[in-house]
Amino acid sequence: MSHTNRLLIIAAVMTAFLVFMLGSNTARRAGGQEVVLDVTGYDPRDPFLGHYSRIRLDIAILDLRDLGGLDEIQAEDLVYVALEPNEAGVWIASSLHHERPETGPAILGLVTSVYFRGQADERHEVVQIDYGLNRYFADRATALELDSILRDDSRSPRLIVSIPSDGRALIKGIEIDGEPQYERLW
Repeated sequence: MSHTNRLLIIAAVMTAFLVFMLGSNTARRAGGQEVVLDVTGYDPRDPFLGHYSRIRLDIAILDLRDLGGLDEIQAEDLVYVALEPNEAGVWIASSLHHERPETGPAILGLVTSVYFRGQADERHEVVQIDYGLNRYFADRATALELDSILRDDSRSPRLIVSIPSDGRALIKGIEIDGEPQYERLW
């Protein structure tokens, strides 16, 4: 087999793999339940990763006294956070579980820390969870505009995510002042 044919085969295999990954991601985004989550922004950015806005989901820090489900939880636990919509149509945490609940959307996250708040007589457990959704990549102009929106307390940015059956959420877009802006993959 000639050198050129080998290179063509390698290029075809690599292209097929990339198309498979893109198609798989597209199917997961389209097939999952869409939820809208409140976010807040924060800095600093890493200049080596390109243009993005750093975001923090409001469901990243959860007070266990407000939730059902788990009583015992430790750092490094994988947990499912069951979600339910509030009056404004934003999805909020309702309970924590080690196994995926049978009904409703549940987002998978990693417990990064567990700590206590309050005075000695009213101490309650709080958990911090990483869902892998802490960066919103965009072109430079969009990332800078989003950063200014995230700093403006009068605006209400929200993250639109798709939660497939395995619970690993994918970003579909962002909602700014009630207007959804979906990311296009193609």
